[in-house]
Parts: sequence; structure tokens; C-alpha cells
Amino acid sequence: MFKKWWLGFILSLFFAIPVQAFTISPTKYLITVDPGDAQTIDVKIKNEERIDHNFKILVGGLQQNSQGVLIFEQGTVVAEDWVKPEKDKMFLRAGATASASFLLNIPKDLPSGSYFLGLAVETADSVDKNVNALNGRLFSILILRVAGEAREVLSIEKWIGDNRLTWNADWPLTLEIKNNGNIDIPIRGEIEILSGIEKSKVIEWKMGDNLLVGAVRDL
Repeated sequence: MFKKWWLGFILSLFFAIPVQAFTISPTKYLITVDPGDAQTIDVKIKNEERIDHNFKILVGGLQQNSQGVLIFEQGTVVAEDWVKPEKDKMFLRAGATASASFLLNIPKDLPSGSYFLGLAVETADSVDKNVNALNGRLFSILILRVAGEAREVLSIEKWIGDNRLTWNADWPLTLEIKNNGNIDIPIRGEIEILSGIEKSKVIEWKMGDNLLVGAVRDL
């Protein structure tokens, strides 16, 4: 009985480990540019498998849902027109590493602010029953900051708290905030508990990562 259980535990661990076909680096770029700038940036791709692979190179927009999760989707952000892969395909032999180049051309009349893109790489092997191809997509976050005036404008869209006195251990509070500025901003907060007019306790409120331009966060 013990041996069967132990074998099952080992198998469970084995199948729970995700298989990664390739890696990319860096995972994030933060670039400050002037309107009218042109430059090239590189993303390194390494084929971690023991077989050769074809890869597809993509550029897409990055948006943020109300929980702060980044969503990669093509055709959603105007900044996609400013960044193009030098080549949209790449072949890598097993264990090999190569660089994918992206050409940046920033419009001359672009207003200042932050723009968010994903420089994506995905496996693009043809269907072949004799090839154990692992499909997947990874992206490097590209934050383009166009030089100029930065406006940090944060608004509270919703604030709901239970005003009733309660002996329950949990006290639900709902906060919805929106970034109406032109640059991504870090968000953090504190909850102050008052006893009469004196502050009795301060609790740090972890609000997650930066709030992107135009994004709404539910907390």
C-alpha cells in the first residue's frame, strides 16, 4: 500500500512540473524616447528542447484587467504601429540561442506618456505526428515612455464599506480606482482605524503592481 501511494505521489509531482519549450530575455524593457526617435531593441530566444523548432515573432498591445493581470492582444493599442519585428519567423536548432530584433519608429507629433506593448515569441511548428512540438507563447513587456509632461491622475470610481457595527472578524471594503493620467503609477495605501479621534491602528493595503494608463483596479 505504501509503495503504491509513494509511486503515485512521485507521478503527481512529475506531471505537475510545467514543460518549458523555450525562454526569452529580458522579460521587461523600459525605454524613454523623444517624439521622432528611431532605434532597435533585441529579445534573446533560447530553444530549451532537444529538437529543432520554428518560432513566430509578434507585437501586440498590453492591457490590464480589473485584477491587475496583463492581457496580450493584437490590434488593440495604437502603439503597435510604431514597433515592428525585423523578421516575423525564426528557426532555432536544439539548445541554440538567437536574437529577435524589433524596430522602433516613434511618431514626431506623439503626446507624452506611457505606452505598453508585448514583444512576443511563440512556437510555430507545422503539425507532424513524428514531432513532439510544444505550443506556447512568451512575451517581453515593453514600456515606452515618451518624454514630456507626466500627469498622475488617480480617481476613485467606487468606495463601498459596511457602516454597521459587527463582531465578525472580516469587514468587507470595496474600492475601485482608475488611472486617468498619462503614465503608469505604483499604487499602495493604508487603512487607518480610529478610536474616537485617536488613531489606534494603521494597516498597509497591498494593491498589487503598477496601474497602467486607462486601467481600472478592483480591490
